[in-house]
Amino acid sequence: MALSFHINDFSNPEVNAFIEYIKSLSFITVEDDFVLSDEQVVAVKEAEVSLNLEGGVPHQEVMASMRKKYPWAFSE
Repeated sequence: MALSFHINDFSNPEVNAFIEYIKSLSFITVEDDFVLSDEQVVAVKEAEVSLNLEGGVPHQEVMASMRKKYPWAFSE
């Protein structure tokens, strides 16, 4: 079995303490290096060009749209 954790805010000292703790456990393997596939690199570059040409959507607007579309996915 494998689990993935997605941590968005590494500025929190508790996050860093948690990461250091799990790294110290003998049954945990940490894979912190990854390589994007060629397709992923192309997609990122296309998104960057699109963002530069067309602009982006503010985070608050995206979140409001997602909450409206998928209300069950957000707990408040």
